[in-house]
Amino acid sequence: MLHARDFSELSGRARDERDAVIEHHMRLGEDPAEVFAELPPVEDYLVKALHDDALESEGQLQQYALARLLAQDPDRPDRAEHEAAADRVDERLYRAIGIAYPTLARAAWRAIAGLPSQRA
Repeated sequence: MLHARDFSELSGRARDERDAVIEHHMRLGEDPAEVFAELPPVEDYLVKALHDDALESEGQLQQYALARLLAQDPDRPDRAEHEAAADRVDERLYRAIGIAYPTLARAAWRAIAGLPSQRA
């Protein structure tokens, strides 16, 4: 679990990331109403930041990234195994985030629902 200062810093980075996405779309001349309607809430960005922080803390960031990369290769016979392995890591981390941070539980469950294995 993060200390309040670390959580506050991650929250700020999540807001900054969302703001950068908004600015990017505005510079492309997109309709602000459509951008805001389709943009995930800042809690979703925060859950993703906590997820990535947990991967790094566990020393699994590179292994996870490799599994996701291999899962994208349609010519790999073990593509499904890599995707399933990465999905299991995601689900474990998102569940832990939802439990540790009740205010982020809905965003964590949305993240789980968005996993490839959950959409199939």
